[in-house]
Amino acid sequence: MIENFFCYGPFAKGQSHYKKLINLIHSEKRAFARGKVYRLKCGMPAFIATSDGDLVDGQFLELKVSSSFWPIFDEIMGYDPQRPDKGLFQRSHVPLKVGDFSTQLAWTYTLNPKKITKTMPLVPQNDWQNYFKKNRTVLDLLDERHREYICRLARSRSREIVPIKMDLYRELINLELIVDKGRRLALTPMGKETALFLS
Repeated sequence: MIENFFCYGPFAKGQSHYKKLINLIHSEKRAFARGKVYRLKCGMPAFIATSDGDLVDGQFLELKVSSSFWPIFDEIMGYDPQRPDKGLFQRSHVPLKVGDFSTQLAWTYTLNPKKITKTMPLVPQNDWQNYFKKNRTVLDLLDERHREYICRLARSRSREIVPIKMDLYRELINLELIVDKGRRLALTPMGKETALFLS
């Protein structure tokens, strides 16, 4: 089946989740949605659709997918359709202006409005591409050891102990991605955000 998808931020070319889509792309066109782009603690962009917002630049993808596509991507983005208000992201149907300015509806992952805080900065003019070229994200600071450990910790169960080497422990504590809970380590809120873009 074909599903429409609005691609921005972590799903854009060269970003962490694009490689998961590349073999599914049937067609690709430039597109714009209306809304606001926020900068998450980890530095990544998060879009929320609003009718009075500025244009958000992205890509309209037609994806050839199977029935397992949405459950897999919902899990990657931490979205539970049974509890849509709990995760950082929600899967939303948004109107787009595509290529020749025809209007299309497409799915995308938008920031959960309940997760917006007063201190969460907006990206100026919604220009997330240039903003993120000029401003580093936490992901830019991570090497393969960091990424692997954060993913392992994100997949672990609440009482599971995930062993760590002392140098890696210090580095991830200093980056404020993990917290020591005495008998075990856990991801901080920023660590949880970061894990969404690594899996």
